[in-house]
Amino acid sequence: MASDAAVKALIEGLYGVALVTQVSAAALWAYDYFLTLGMEIELVWTTKWNIIKVLFLVQRYLPLIDTCILTLYRDLMPQTERNCSRLETTTGFMYVTGYAIAEILLSLRVWAVWNRSKALAFLLPIAFIVIWSPAFIFMYYFTLSLKFSPAPPYPGARGCFIIFAKDYVKWCWTSLIIWNTLTLSLMLIPGVRLYQSRLKSSLTMVVYRDGTFYFVYLFVLSLLNIILSVVLTVSFATANPRCFALHICYLSPTKNLFLVRTYSFTYL
Repeated sequence: MASDAAVKALIEGLYGVALVTQVSAAALWAYDYFLTLGMEIELVWTTKWNIIKVLFLVQRYLPLIDTCILTLYRDLMPQTERNCSRLETTTGFMYVTGYAIAEILLSLRVWAVWNRSKALAFLLPIAFIVIWSPAFIFMYYFTLSLKFSPAPPYPGARGCFIIFAKDYVKWCWTSLIIWNTLTLSLMLIPGVRLYQSRLKSSLTMVVYRDGTFYFVYLFVLSLLNIILSVVLTVSFATANPRCFALHICYLSPTKNLFLVRTYSFTYL
């Protein structure tokens, strides 16, 4: 009996930590949204509609659906195994799609600092497809590997409880880190040349500094996710969907500010 009570207490504690984490992530996204809303209205909403503006707004508001609405609905409401599978599949692909769109927009900054090179305009889309296609494939197989508890682990428990998952998500992070390595290298090459020349200005140095900082920041966090997924194996595998949500939201203050600046720098 004592052992059963201890297990129940442990599960309740872990569930509480996961729930608080999800609510915190949603709150952080909301905080960041209102923090950068003024810049968005000034620099994005007032411009003409084009594909870049659509992509920006999609990635901007996608976390509202996958991280705030669907994730909290999954964790706060009673769920069946079928619903859990659908929710995890939907949110998983939305996470990867959001990342991919954000990286497309950030890559436009790289293209811009290369003076909109025709060679990069041809090579970057090809490289993007080659590097990012595996991320969607591995996310598909990851969601297929998920196994859910057929019944709540204790009376009154709500949400989805993953009892098995393969560690395919680490390969999604690998796609991200490979792409960031490529874009960081492409940012550094002209940046070093500019620094060594006498033609640098405060504006161009800010462009290169912000771009380099963000790509290094994202590279380090992605590498950390890969290391954790390898070291913590089973326990981390079941937590990976939540780690995706957290990663997106924790990057949100830097990402959204940087994307707004990228949009204005590239198209205004």
